[in-house]
Amino acid sequence: MKKGNHVNQISMADTFDWKLGHGGKRKGAGRNKANIPTSPIRVPVALIPKVKIMIEEYKKAVAEDRL
Repeated sequence: MKKGNHVNQISMADTFDWKLGHGGKRKGAGRNKANIPTSPIRVPVALIPKVKIMIEEYKKAVAEDRL
């Protein structure tokens, strides 16, 4: 069968007027927004563990209202 020419094919979704559940905007989709503004940055690979520790300490401080 040759790809691309589906003119004579009938789709079940078309026949029964089904709405397919993919594509488009959906309520609740995507990541949750952070409580604090963020920005992507490039970090040297060797510093990633230290940066992650700093972020966790910052989150704890914010949660305890120390900042």
